[in-house]
Amino acid sequence: MGFEIRTLGNRIFLVYAVSPSEQINPAGIFDVSTQLMKGFCPVKYSKTDGFIEYDITDKISLNDYFGKEVGKKELLCVLDSLLDALIVAREHKIDLRTILLDSNYIFVNSETAQTSFVVLPLAGVGYPADLNAFFKNIVCNIRFADTEDSQYVAELLNFLNKSRHFIYEDFKALIKSISGRQSLEDFMAVAETEESDEAEDIVEIITDDKPEPTPMFRKTERSTLTAEEILGTK
Repeated sequence: MGFEIRTLGNRIFLVYAVSPSEQINPAGIFDVSTQLMKGFCPVKYSKTDGFIEYDITDKISLNDYFGKEVGKKELLCVLDSLLDALIVAREHKIDLRTILLDSNYIFVNSETAQTSFVVLPLAGVGYPADLNAFFKNIVCNIRFADTEDSQYVAELLNFLNKSRHFIYEDFKALIKSISGRQSLEDFMAVAETEESDEAEDIVEIITDDKPEPTPMFRKTERSTLTAEEILGTK
């Protein structure tokens, strides 16, 4: 994909260069940019310049976030945040196939574990939208803290393996059941405060300065336990 990271002052943007052969569906950009949708990166599209800019200031890729040891609370908060955003997208009739379900292009505030999706509505192009596979891939490709009871990992995978059709509300209920309502809500309360502050910053910035490109995402080494090791399948 034609993405790169650019900086402009103290702001950081993920920038997509639209090729001459590609066409953007403006309605998809409009829905996200005008409704300040929770769980989605603020976006601006310049038809003249041919760039789509996503504000990812104070965020890192989900792939980098999971490059460290992951605890139960962090994982469940990320899953809950991702699910909330997908529910919002469903309510606003956003085409799921325009959402990049790729951990390199999903961003997370490392302090609050609140996530942000990227929407790329290219005309005639659809991305895989198997939510069972999406969440299973997340759980199976991170390293878990070996000091915690890992039974919850098996519960998550059993749900995703057995569910033929992904049911948002059932997965939401499972996350809350595993986490213990109070502990997760305490963690989420900090995230809501942070997100409220961020919402005030979702404003289109018009400037003649061009953001400077910086290297794309980095790779990180991982340790501790995998889902396969927890389930005894490896």
